[in-house]
Amino acid sequence: MTTIRSRITGLALGMLALSVLPPGGGSHGIAGREKALVIDHRSVDEFDRLPDRYIQAAAGRRFLLRSASIGRNMDDGLNCLMNNFPDRPRRPFFCDRDIPPGQVVHASKYDRRNWVIELRGNPGWYGKVSDFVNRIGGMTPDESFDVVGFNFNYSDSPPGSTSLERFFSRVPDARFGNVANLEALEKEHPDTVFVWWSMALPRRSSTGMQQFNRQMRAYAVAHNKVFMDLADIESHRPDGTACTDNEGNGIEAICQDYTNERNAGHLNALGSQRAAKAIWVLMARLAGWTD
Repeated sequence: MTTIRSRITGLALGMLALSVLPPGGGSHGIAGREKALVIDHRSVDEFDRLPDRYIQAAAGRRFLLRSASIGRNMDDGLNCLMNNFPDRPRRPFFCDRDIPPGQVVHASKYDRRNWVIELRGNPGWYGKVSDFVNRIGGMTPDESFDVVGFNFNYSDSPPGSTSLERFFSRVPDARFGNVANLEALEKEHPDTVFVWWSMALPRRSSTGMQQFNRQMRAYAVAHNKVFMDLADIESHRPDGTACTDNEGNGIEAICQDYTNERNAGHLNALGSQRAAKAIWVLMARLAGWTD
């Protein structure tokens, strides 16, 4: 299995997942991928069909995520699925309070202890790039992860902002980084899988956020990427109906079902659970699950 232990040269935006091999070995690098692997709101239902073999295989992969408050929400969701609270006398109330009766699920087999989510605040989208590069570049020889990365959220594209348009430039940018830097890094690691993520959404969404996510989806599909469409998961109810912003503009936004906030988009228990389920499906797919 290929892992990154110390330095990554160049800048990389998006969510990076280092190579994982399916049970039995064999390369699973993105260079040979014939079509995109998309994890979206429809994929969440696949969680209930995960074979124990691939749950175990996924749990064995080491994962590092640099994130902020949405990452904390996803971390809670993963812990709640595992019921992993060794410092608490009982299961926390926040795990289940927003989940409809009969939809609470947890089992020790959803062992996420190899998956680490490190909080790093919101220093701006370019600051998140630098933070990620510095974290990976500063790894000690004893550190190794099969999956590493960072994610953007709605604070990186406030209403009226166009800064993230730079991400899709095909000319390498030594200051901010973009898809050209990411593609160059991909070529340097032909056995490495890169997982791209859409931007987490608030209730008061914007056309800039929607456009960024549409561009990200199109790029991921056109270039046969592995793609975690968190925005699509957040903006669809469990029955598949789409959600739009709270100002009536018809803009893609997180469903009110998944947040207890009026304008922002921090995940409640149901939102955290669905994001955590999607991560499990992603990791099982990367571990070789093909149905």
